[in-house]
Amino acid sequence: MSAPTVPLNATRIYRALERALDGLTVPPDDITEINRFVNQELPPFEQSGVTTYLVLGSYREEYGQRLRLFAAELNKPHAATAVVLGDTYDLQTAVAPPFDVKLHLLAEYADYVAGVYEKERGGESPELGYLRAVYPEKGHVLPRDYTGLTRDRLETPADVVSTALGIYYSDGDDDHKRDQLLSLLSAAQRCGVEISEQELVAMIKDRAEDLDEPPASYSWVHLNVFRFFELQGRCYPWTTVDELRARADSLPGPTRPAWEQTFEYEDTGDDRPTK
Repeated sequence: MSAPTVPLNATRIYRALERALDGLTVPPDDITEINRFVNQELPPFEQSGVTTYLVLGSYREEYGQRLRLFAAELNKPHAATAVVLGDTYDLQTAVAPPFDVKLHLLAEYADYVAGVYEKERGGESPELGYLRAVYPEKGHVLPRDYTGLTRDRLETPADVVSTALGIYYSDGDDDHKRDQLLSLLSAAQRCGVEISEQELVAMIKDRAEDLDEPPASYSWVHLNVFRFFELQGRCYPWTTVDELRARADSLPGPTRPAWEQTFEYEDTGDDRPTK
């Protein structure tokens, strides 16, 4: 009988599990469960010639829908694979922490780890901490409505739009909000930001139709992590879902297929495609 062979990926698996378990002694049943996860979830990350992405964020309700739309954009090139952490096999372990095992195994193998953020509370906060502390070289962040470490100055149209959304979703009558928006425009123009009233109104309208929510707010901990990645050129703010999907092109990796087109069919009767 031949001696058992050591898997080619044993070193990387051991390194990931060493981070996840941090000295814990796990029972045999946990080891079996971890092996099941490895066999089921790691193969997409081991494909030769394929750029792989692990996508983090909030996996429920509308947040999860937007997260998966972004992952689908990353998946479009034939030489790319994007996996949403929340869509992977749920480990059933007694001692080994399931979240840590999943995150560290997949992040160890992924070429890039992308986090989409829309709020400061929830499961995505621990993920952001791991991204900064353990995987900073692979990490890319996509915070909604982020305009910089502080919002005290108006330096870009994004700063103006973010402030305008805060006014739009605040309490008060429409006349008062309009006065505040006009005052904001005047302040922006004095700061050298080129944005017209028509452009600002169009941006607010697009956002309200696409994602009818107040601007996202973040703690200083979040903002400082975003700033870290911003200084590395790996922070990609977004305001609308279309902008989030387009941000897939900002990440490194293969280019999108040349044949890709977006079709918008209008009600033109017989001109619509038939089944």
